[in-house]
Amino acid sequence: MNRVSPATDSASTVTPSSSCRIDHGGSADEYRAAHETLKANREIWPSLSFAGLQHDGAGGLVELRHCPSCQSTLARPIAQSEALFLCESQAELAVRSKLALAEANEASCWAQSPRKIDRP
Repeated sequence: MNRVSPATDSASTVTPSSSCRIDHGGSADEYRAAHETLKANREIWPSLSFAGLQHDGAGGLVELRHCPSCQSTLARPIAQSEALFLCESQAELAVRSKLALAEANEASCWAQSPRKIDRP
């Protein structure tokens, strides 16, 4: 039997994908059913590790995410407006991360530089 359950905190909210437990079962059909359950669950899907977007070959887009148990790449259709929002969110995250890296580097350089003490 396939079971997918998000790990929850005391407020019963979905925690990050690394905490999602999935029982794939032993057969290919059970794996497929477990992955279809992940793709259909509106609470769990966004918590799975984002793996990008891809053209579906017919003019549409699919969103790629990783199964938290086996790391397979799962795909489900996504509207272009949702895809654009997702891309913009990922871009903003990258900008904030690069800024944090630059600021950490600057702070590290400042902390390691010799300081002169002015004496009267």
